[in-house]
Amino acid sequence: MNLAPTKKKIGDFFVMNGWAIALIALLSYASFYWGLNAIDSIKSYEKIDYFFENYGLKDNTLSKDTIALLKDKGVLQSNLYDVSPTSSIKSEQYSKFGAYSDLCVLNQNDMDDMVEVIGDNFMPLDVTFKAKYTEGLQKNYSFFSAYATDYAIKIYDPNDATYSSQFTYSNLLTFTKENVTPIAYYLCIPLKSVNYGATTSNGFTALNFFLKTYEAV
Repeated sequence: MNLAPTKKKIGDFFVMNGWAIALIALLSYASFYWGLNAIDSIKSYEKIDYFFENYGLKDNTLSKDTIALLKDKGVLQSNLYDVSPTSSIKSEQYSKFGAYSDLCVLNQNDMDDMVEVIGDNFMPLDVTFKAKYTEGLQKNYSFFSAYATDYAIKIYDPNDATYSSQFTYSNLLTFTKENVTPIAYYLCIPLKSVNYGATTSNGFTALNFFLKTYEAV
């Protein structure tokens, strides 16, 4: 009895079952590809992202310094995103990057525009929250408040030179532009950030580091 399949039987098998073989191959590839990406992808709690609304990000080492500061706490990546206040894609950039960042700088106009939904976008800076990032800070900070709650830290005020002189954020960000009326800028903490909760408190460390870095000596 010959158990070896003939060429005709092999051909008939692939004709009759080709779709199943192709499906199995596709599913196997998809599973492998998904698994590989799941291993390689950076989780939200493994990175610290910054979003800056300004007229031009200046040369800096903020990402590198943030990773060096927090690498022992599991941070593998830090990204800086910036967008011009006059950009036609500002809203899209904020929705894609700003809303999911860990530290977010917006100007006065945008803070005012978002005031009715501010609690749906940013973490409240209450006494408990402030106690977790203020250690070692030397300057007097003002805040953007709504509904009797602080929601953002003022980092620049063109109408208060004494206040602004406490900080050196102009070494990082460009707050003014020719023929555009200068306005204040604020640092806020997006509600969607995962780095200020039960999983990790790396956000507080990054926030403290950021504020200290740009306090004037």
